[in-house]
Amino acid sequence: MSTSSAPGRAPSVQTWVAAGLLACAALLAYANSFQVPLLLDDWITIQENPQLRQVSSLRAALSPPETTGLGGRPVANLCFVLNYALTGDSLRGFHTVNLALHLAAGLVLYGFIRRTLLGRTSGRCHSYEFWRDDLRVVHGPHRGGPSKNDATLGRKCSGLDEARAGIFALAAAALWLVHPLATQSVTYISQRTETLMGFFFLATLYCFVRSLGGTRVTLWRFGSVVSCALGMATKEGMVAAPLAVLLCDRCFFSGSFKAALVTRRGFYTALAATWSLLPFLMGGLPARGVGFGLGVDPWDYALIECGAITRYLWLAVWPASLVFDYGFDLRPALPTAYLGAGFVGALIVAAIVGLARRPAWGFLAAWFLLTLAPTSSIVPIPLAPLSENRAYLGSAAVCVAVVALLVRCRAKFLPWFAPVMTVAFIALTSARNADYRSELSIWSDTVAKRPLSPRAHNNLGRALQQIGRVAEAKREFEQALALKSDYADAHANLASALGVLGDHAAALEQARQAIALKPQAAEAHYNFGVALTRLGRLPEAAHAVGEAVRLRPGFVEAHTWLASVLLQLNRPAEALREAEASLAIKPQATDARFLLGAALVQLGRFPEAIAAFEGVTHAEPNHVEATYALGTALLQAGRFADAITQFQATLRLKPEHFGAHSNLGLALWQMGKLPEAAAQFEAALRIDPSAAAAQENLQRLRAQMR
Repeated sequence: MSTSSAPGRAPSVQTWVAAGLLACAALLAYANSFQVPLLLDDWITIQENPQLRQVSSLRAALSPPETTGLGGRPVANLCFVLNYALTGDSLRGFHTVNLALHLAAGLVLYGFIRRTLLGRTSGRCHSYEFWRDDLRVVHGPHRGGPSKNDATLGRKCSGLDEARAGIFALAAAALWLVHPLATQSVTYISQRTETLMGFFFLATLYCFVRSLGGTRVTLWRFGSVVSCALGMATKEGMVAAPLAVLLCDRCFFSGSFKAALVTRRGFYTALAATWSLLPFLMGGLPARGVGFGLGVDPWDYALIECGAITRYLWLAVWPASLVFDYGFDLRPALPTAYLGAGFVGALIVAAIVGLARRPAWGFLAAWFLLTLAPTSSIVPIPLAPLSENRAYLGSAAVCVAVVALLVRCRAKFLPWFAPVMTVAFIALTSARNADYRSELSIWSDTVAKRPLSPRAHNNLGRALQQIGRVAEAKREFEQALALKSDYADAHANLASALGVLGDHAAALEQARQAIALKPQAAEAHYNFGVALTRLGRLPEAAHAVGEAVRLRPGFVEAHTWLASVLLQLNRPAEALREAEASLAIKPQATDARFLLGAALVQLGRFPEAIAAFEGVTHAEPNHVEATYALGTALLQAGRFADAITQFQATLRLKPEHFGAHSNLGLALWQMGKLPEAAAQFEAALRIDPSAAAAQENLQRLRAQMR
């Protein structure tokens, strides 16, 4: 069986084997990532995304909320919408798609490297710079007449042999695919924007290379332009893609920028036209905390980013001490910051010199810098000045460079070194994914590595509170405030913890401080409303929680709490709307469904109320109050036998339930079972001897029994 794969032919056996090996490596590395819970921005990206469940509306799917991480990224939002349509709320479904996109990007990277090394085109053939024994051809064809070396050069510029190109591409793609630095982009669901953009970025390059020296040139170039446009609508970092294509053309194929632009003028015009999408998509950046005018000095920020680039490069080479969230400390550490700036400056000079003298190596250096430039420049991203997901594409250049260095130093190193490094990276990636197994574990790891980060302590506190360790959570919130006294989110979360601990007055004060610091913080208004509720100030509580809902329409807990407050204020129609809003966002929210049923009961809509309570008891069979409420609704609807069943179930769950005994007595009375009814009223009075209604019912029943 032939193993060739000339342009226009079906993929070779070698290609299929490589694809299988890459898929196996990716599955091994990320096998323990499918149960990772929602983290940080995931709640807004997935649970509170109103467009996520509007599968039937393409317009809604392409109109993500401006203030979220999907704002201005319609293709990324559409990807999440389609994911939800296929898998629902399943976390495994979201993680599967994330990994599939990463694997697809790895396969495209393999194809791009392999096709570039094969170099089936005329002109310079700088891919040979990666091979020690082929250095004599890197300067390209002679400008003058024929020479004795022209024949050799022509043979070499027709491309490397299939085996060597495939092995090189497989080694580089495998290292990148299982590199631990990619875990944040793959395992953290919200960072799908990075993997999806990375796929389109690589597809843009791959389609361009496929268009050279083969058939269906127009189709492949069209694919390159479409991939570039889709990437622009996925994440702003795609802005570097047209320049990357031009550099690739100049370094490996055309030999000069002029030749590339002249030869493929129409293609580059179309590619550049995709930039026109960005002004329309980036209009909401200030709402997402990106850009100037946010109190950040551009020079200081540039120094911070120089340090960030240095760290990204180090982590790409030595992926130890990965950090989930570096926080928002914007103070550059001098003189370390200047050392970082000097290193980045040297890297830029090396890239420029490399492009002039060793184009293949210059391309890799330029790739690394170019992919980081959109997010690591003087344009501030104050909430996340350093984030490892930004090195997703840049680390690919480092992996290629490592493999190329091994080949240049001694080609026989590659057969054993690449598999060993791949296995090591699989183990490191799997270990890193274990840190993501819960919110508690990932934030504990982050605090251990960034002990001076207020945000890390704040989020560790949230994780502790969610599992009931409220006192420890309170200490973490206090630590966050000790590090940053004007941290509104920590004030708001401390208010929540104090409320759970019963100190409602202190909770009210903390929430008030949070609102003063950050009036648009929905969480602060919500916790303020919760504290007011517990202090019995219901009208004020309704107003405060209503403000939280207005600021964050997808805030499930706020809708649910507001429904509860409105029910207590005897405003069932409004409570019904809030409960329905909660369920529209989170259909499995049993608390909201219970409140929906309670509102329907107050409105006299008993059949609908019964259905709502049945939904709760089906999801939570041991839900005492839902079982009792279902029995009460059945009683009011005249379904006495069914009501008896539910009240008996309530008493099995909670034998001392006064209402269940009392209402069971009423249901039995209606069924003509007078002695049993009397026994239930007596049981109710043993629990609450002062219950006037039960006393009256028992007296009337005894009179009827005489």
